[in-house]
Order: sequence, then structure tokens, then C-alpha cells
Amino acid sequence: MRIRSFLLAILLVPMVVLSCKKDTPKTEAKAITFDYKAFVDELNTPYKDFVTKYKENTSIQDDYSSVTILKGVYVVGEKEYNLNIIATADRYGLVDRIVAQPVDSDDSKDLWNFFMDSSASLGLGDFASAKYKTLNGSGTIGSFDEARSFFGDNYSMSATFMTAFEYAGGDTRIVLFLGSGSFSFLIMDNYLTLDESVLRGWPGATYTDLVSLTYTIAEERDKSLFFKRAVDPLGNEFVAEAFLNEKNGKVKTVDAVLNESSWDQVLTVWKSYAKPDAILGLGTLKTVKVFKDGKEQSGVFDTADDMLADLEEHGRPTDALYELSYAKDTFFITVTLGADAMTLQGLISE
Repeated sequence: MRIRSFLLAILLVPMVVLSCKKDTPKTEAKAITFDYKAFVDELNTPYKDFVTKYKENTSIQDDYSSVTILKGVYVVGEKEYNLNIIATADRYGLVDRIVAQPVDSDDSKDLWNFFMDSSASLGLGDFASAKYKTLNGSGTIGSFDEARSFFGDNYSMSATFMTAFEYAGGDTRIVLFLGSGSFSFLIMDNYLTLDESVLRGWPGATYTDLVSLTYTIAEERDKSLFFKRAVDPLGNEFVAEAFLNEKNGKVKTVDAVLNESSWDQVLTVWKSYAKPDAILGLGTLKTVKVFKDGKEQSGVFDTADDMLADLEEHGRPTDALYELSYAKDTFFITVTLGADAMTLQGLISE
């Protein structure tokens, strides 16, 4: 499976397993107070700078997996809680998630209750969503007050609870997570990064694994995972959905619709995919097609440049679909433009 599994591990189990290629500092790490607002500012900054900045606080550094664990502490009243503060890097070398977990799992319920009760005074942000998994079932909860009451009534060591907040304008997501009796305070982007690791990496992956991996950000629907915000490497915003193939239990496709109605802006985004920026990683252009009434029209355009020139001259197509497809190995990314929307689709050839 091509889905990165480490983040799943740090969210769903209390132990963090690192590769054997780790560098453990020879001197005792200095504990740093967990100031979540300061760590929010570290999100999407160069991971190497983060490692340098917190060198004296580092208890474990794993360069192979791009994981750094800081020695942390958090004080509530007169009690001091020892923490592991875990930072990971994405494929672009930026800090993508920061997780704080108690060293002693016995402290988990106390910390969960404190941060839930103090979420407003601490400024964690607007309530975004809440989820639960218990022996009696699983589901979502529509408000913070309902979630707080439900979690209190249904707590057990086998239960999983999650509450998410949209912090300071909504680009950052704060997640309070309690699973198998272990607490995590997670700082992450409040959107899906829609790049080739998703468009190419998800199709063909085991769907249930993806459900677990995206638990903190996705809305689980009947046969799909929905992401109300997905941002490509160029900063364009989409709405995205990953669909289940019921025949084999794998991800069938990942579909994304550009969240933009202005034709000038849509054309600008189309250009970036028709003359693709290397950061998009689309692969090799394979086909240039036009469809009308569901049927392919042969010989309309020979190249992507021809299609782009037509769009620049005549504007948005009103009675046709323009499609470019890119391939790498057995994985395809299609870029489609019609009267209503520009869409992306990631799929695997069968």
C-alpha cells in the first residue's frame, strides 16, 4: 500500500515506533513547555529549521522517517504532565503535523478532560466536528455540547473519541483525540493536500486503511470519503471525494472539483494543468479528448496547446467536455473542463 502509515500509528496507538536509523541525542534533552499557539506557527515551515530550532529539546530524531520527538511538559494547576511532542515532515520538507502525547498514558483522561473543558478559554477555535467509536457503534456528533456530554457518558478504555476545531481563520485544525485510553493533541492543516500522493497514491489502496488515515479530516459517507477543502500544491482550492470500489474493497477513484466560478480564474488554473508545473507531478500527457453528449469527438485537437488556444479564444465550453489525461505507470490523472466545472480525477488502470 502506498499510503503513509506513520501518522496513523501516532494517532491510534500510544506507542510511537521509529525506524532503526534513529539518532538519539547523547545529552539529556531540555523540557519545553507545550505552547500550542507557538507550535501552530511551526506548521508548514521547513522541517530542517524546526529540527535546528528545537535541538536542545530533542529526545529522539529520526532522519530516515523525518520524525522528531521533543521532551515536553504541560502544567495544569499544580500538576506537571510530561509529554512527547512529535513533529513530522511532508514530502516537500515542511512540518505537516505536530502531536503532543503524555509520556504516562495514565494522564490521558485528565488531559482530555482539561482541554475539552478549557477549549473556549484556550482559544482552540470554532467547533468543526466530533466522532466516536464504541462497542455499541460509531458516528458523528453535531455540536460541541452534545459531544462533551456523549463522551462523558460513554467513556471506556475501548472507546475512541475525537473533537476537531478550526483554529484562527480555519487554515489550521486542532484535534483532541482519545483512543484506547491514550490522549493526543494534534495540530494539522484544516484541508487535504491534493497532490499526486493522493491522486495517484490512493486509488488501489485499501479503503478501510484510508478511512483510518483520514479520520481526523474526512467526512465519512455511505461509500466515499468527503473533503470539503482540498488544496493543490499551487494553492488552488477544490472539493474532493475518494470512492470505494465495493468489488474489491479498494479506493476506486479520487475526484476533485475546483472551488472557483470566475472564468478567468478557472482558465488560469486550467493553464497550470495543461502546461503542468513540475510540482503537480502529473506524469506524461497521454490523451487530448473532447466529448459531446457522452460521445468522444475525434480529431478536434491534436495537442493540449491547441485545446488551450481554443479556450483562450472562445471561452468556457458550453456544450462539450474538454479532457486531458496524464499517466505514470498504471496510474492516471484526468483533468476535465465543462460548462459547470473543472475537475480532477485520479484512477488506476484495471
